Amino acid sequence: MLRSIDAPLVAADEHGRIMYANAGVEALLGWRPGDLEGCPLTTLMPERYRERHRRGFDHYVETGESRLLARPIRVPARHAQGHEVLVDLTIHPIGDGTAAVFATMRDASTDPDPGALRIV
Repeated sequence: MLRSIDAPLVAADEHGRIMYANAGVEALLGWRPGDLEGCPLTTLMPERYRERHRRGFDHYVETGESRLLARPIRVPARHAQGHEVLVDLTIHPIGDGTAAVFATMRDASTDPDPGALRIV
């Protein structure tokens, strides 16, 4: 199912490790999909958001609860070259009985009205 999604997409296991990324991630963020597999999700985040992410992800793993699931979130992502790219990120549970998730992204740098929760 994930392989059929055209939007930039990253999937992570319940440990927060990237288990799949598609070619759209390379087009948007410059990361080659194979280079991301096995890396922590925080690889794609600016340093200032990593601890907050870890706490939120740990809470999700422990409780299954997150206020961020299935709604667009406007956040900066880290490009492979080190600069930030503003993206609208939507996170979904994979639904396999674990805390694994996938997230789709879109470039939000030219959209002044996101309709998204802003976490920047």
